[in-house]
Amino acid sequence: MKKFFKSILVLLLILLPVTFASAKKTTKTTTQAASAPSVVDMYIFYGDGCSHCAELEEYIKTSLRSDSRVKDIVRITYFETWYDTTNQQFLSAVSQELGTEIKGVPFILIGDQTFSGFGGQMGEDLVAKIVEQSKNNKYVDVIAKVKASSGITPVSSDPENKGAATETEKTDSSKNDIIGYVILGITVVIILIIIFTRTSDDDEDDDDDEDDDDDEEDESEDEEESDEDDDEDEDESEDEEEEKVVEEKKTNKKTATTKKKTTKRSAKKRK
Repeated sequence: MKKFFKSILVLLLILLPVTFASAKKTTKTTTQAASAPSVVDMYIFYGDGCSHCAELEEYIKTSLRSDSRVKDIVRITYFETWYDTTNQQFLSAVSQELGTEIKGVPFILIGDQTFSGFGGQMGEDLVAKIVEQSKNNKYVDVIAKVKASSGITPVSSDPENKGAATETEKTDSSKNDIIGYVILGITVVIILIIIFTRTSDDDEDDDDDEDDDDDEEDESEDEEESDEDDDEDEDESEDEEEEKVVEEKKTNKKTATTKKKTTKRSAKKRK
């Protein structure tokens, strides 16, 4: 039993890294595959205090998020660039990737399509581009590509709901939850294996103790039987000695009687 559980533990330790490596490879392959996206990412670079950015945020909050044409297929991520130096560097890397000079904010990116500023009928243009990209089999997530190539991780925010979790943070949180559950499950399995292994060892020890007790009982019984045999031998020896004494007494008595008769005969003859 102990060997069985140890084998399971070793198997888990071997399979888990392989499983995670396979999952990572599958995710990477899926990301690289060209296909129409189920969710279209709209990235917005803005400045905290920018009036046109505020107008865009209000439009998204009050109109775009409730628009039946796009509300279920768009995911919006904001990057503040006026005060966040990391996001400034990232925006510069995006500009190089696109080969486009970015002159100001808001700067909007949907797939590989860009928009600068906000006003007029741009809201409808954004909706149309989101719908178009949702059907684009050659959809490219430029931001994901720049993250991988530049090594820069931009910091997302949510000016629509300050203090609330962003879409990216929610996704990261969900991934962290999954990883946490996986680690918890592995820990529970290992603990159970350790418990069962120790239980098995205790059972073996108990069996050994029972065997030792049985052996002691057998030895005790053998000793008692040996003592009984010794007692019987002693009794027999005593009986034999008593018989010898009786025989000796009889013999002595006969000898004495014979001597008396012999003496009387001798006396008669003398007379």
